[in-house]
Amino acid sequence: MMPIDISDSELGAILDACLEGITLHAWSVEECLQRYEPYRAVLGPLIRTAVALADQRQIAPSETFQSDSVSRLMARLPERTASLTGVTRRLRPIRGRFIPLFPTTVVVLIMLAALTLAGMLLAAGI
Repeated sequence: MMPIDISDSELGAILDACLEGITLHAWSVEECLQRYEPYRAVLGPLIRTAVALADQRQIAPSETFQSDSVSRLMARLPERTASLTGVTRRLRPIRGRFIPLFPTTVVVLIMLAALTLAGMLLAAGI
């Protein structure tokens, strides 16, 4: 069999078309290879590999493993505390960060109030 002269991008486009046909239009692997007969020798192993990988069972950790992992991670995190008016409390992780919520909230509210006041003064021409 003669080697086929095809670029990687052309082969990728044909492979995409075949995989789309198999996924969306219920083509068989053989139907796809018949549609692209000149590329059968190159395309056949690629399609069969892609189909075999897609058919593999998706592996996901069990809920028990996930909850145990979170518990183990939380137990290994260093104790972090913040002092608010003399009261020390443990900070809770929020999206991977430890931040005190009350001071952050107060700062944000003060900034919003200042911006609102500045906007009102500008609108009034003062």
